[in-house]
Amino acid sequence: MTDPKAFIREWLDVTTLGPEARWHECITDDVVMRFPYVPPQFAAEQKGREAATAIFREVWKSFEQFEWFDVVTRKCEGEDYYVTTAKSKAIRTGNKPYGNEYVLLTRLRDGKVCEHIEYFNPNTGAADHG
Repeated sequence: MTDPKAFIREWLDVTTLGPEARWHECITDDVVMRFPYVPPQFAAEQKGREAATAIFREVWKSFEQFEWFDVVTRKCEGEDYYVTTAKSKAIRTGNKPYGNEYVLLTRLRDGKVCEHIEYFNPNTGAADHG
């Protein structure tokens, strides 16, 4: 694996825009994805490659552009966890502006993402989902 922090930075781009082939190269078969603050109509946890991929196919369709900035990634002491803080500026499908702030916890195993926990403000996109 290359530098884990560089990998996680690339991972952020893959989570928002794909491509799906690269996504599959980045995750383990038993990946766990958690989004504690999503609105109740969305699943807050996906386990396994297929469940996680199904969710992100919808994410990839929802953005025309997505840019991460102010990205800072730090390794947690003694673990394979990395904590990242970041902000986003994006254009959703239909030319709707979107931006948010994030705290992400990502665990790597054998150079791939095996767990990803994403905290963000769910209210910024709530109007898009009713």
